[in-house]
Amino acid sequence: MKYFAILKDSLREALDSTVLLVLWGLSTLVIVFVALLSFSPQPAEETMGQFMGPDSRFFYAINSHKPEVMMAEGSKQAVHRPVRFNLEKVTLLRGDANSPESDYELTITAKIEENAARKKMMHGGMPEPPDAEKKKLPLPTDEQIIKWARSPFDSADELGLLKFEKIELTASVGGSKTLRVVVLGTSRTHRIWASHPNIAGYPLEGISVPLGFQLYNLTSTVLAIGAWVAVLAGVVITSFFIPNMLRKGTIDLLLVKPIERWMLLVYKYIGGLSFIFLSTAYAIGGIWLVLGIRTGLWANGALVMILTITFFFAILYAVSTLVGVVTRSTVTAIMVTIGAWFCFFVIGQFYTVMTTIDRGEKMMAEVGMGKPEEQRWGDGYIAKSARVLHFVTPRTGDLNTLNDMLVFTDFMTGDLRDMPKLYSTDVNFLESLIVSTLWIALCLGLASLWFTYKDY
Repeated sequence: MKYFAILKDSLREALDSTVLLVLWGLSTLVIVFVALLSFSPQPAEETMGQFMGPDSRFFYAINSHKPEVMMAEGSKQAVHRPVRFNLEKVTLLRGDANSPESDYELTITAKIEENAARKKMMHGGMPEPPDAEKKKLPLPTDEQIIKWARSPFDSADELGLLKFEKIELTASVGGSKTLRVVVLGTSRTHRIWASHPNIAGYPLEGISVPLGFQLYNLTSTVLAIGAWVAVLAGVVITSFFIPNMLRKGTIDLLLVKPIERWMLLVYKYIGGLSFIFLSTAYAIGGIWLVLGIRTGLWANGALVMILTITFFFAILYAVSTLVGVVTRSTVTAIMVTIGAWFCFFVIGQFYTVMTTIDRGEKMMAEVGMGKPEEQRWGDGYIAKSARVLHFVTPRTGDLNTLNDMLVFTDFMTGDLRDMPKLYSTDVNFLESLIVSTLWIALCLGLASLWFTYKDY
């Protein structure tokens, strides 16, 4: 019971913080704003038009977390796919009109670019030598055109966002061909249905994009800003906890109790974590509730962010605890913790950039556009340094990536098992959690040793 009393005291100290009440108030305003938003489903023609070409809204949305795929696909489109697809007509086959779960027949035209235009695309828009005008590039075959046309539908089918039934060539006139595509709606199709945002019933200007992608952008932006504010406020507020405990008079009263010093410190640390836990639980829980009611998409995976953000803060608070025990200075604890946070952020960004470059270079090499090995950034000493620093430091950047993946996957497909299909990252989250946990243990262990043997 004595340990429970210490924890209860720490929780009371967190709840008594005026800043916590302010954060709850700001969270309430954000939740009310989100509750005012609604999304109007658009006609089926608008949704099916999202699948036309690699620069389509569906392609961008589904590959928005695969920058190297978008880069490589764009290069292949310019060099190997001189065809422009256009949606001519959408015919209802079964179900209600403009319903995500209905079946549709699409009539698509494929227009082959002229020879000069294709050569210009191949040369990146640069002028060609005069004798090049006489060369004729081979026309794409019907099989190639069909393959390119069905590619985005295959991606949607793989994720269960719709069911691709068939595609066939129905007409061919000169450089224009007509295709017939049949797609069936599924229980997930409403996630990619083109929707228009409204606030308090008034439509907002902008192009219609998949509903899940809109909700992801809204939620990730709000939670990213909110998490940053909450963690920063948590660093400042909880930095007082340890120095206040070590003040003359307070520490004397605590040390006369039959409680191990290290246990006293650990329970004080757990009590400090309650500040960020209560802040994030209220904000994320509220947004999850109102979005679920307004849209019917219950992003249950986003609730896991309550734990991941708390764990993120636990890394910083462990640093703050160690500095607070050693220096007994609130200002020093704040400055060192914020400095450590910045360093972890820079290392994470550095590693992400180098990893993205490496992956992009390898994918470009696969399509015959790679650089010589000695010119590759992804294999250089800078990239290797980034990997070493990332390996030995807390993985705050990986936690941010995990949070983003949770929100994106949950809104786009509703199944967190689809993460590997939606992200090109090769982050080992188990390793990241282990390394970060070891850092927390190291900081708390050093703080406990200092606190145990320090003569107060």
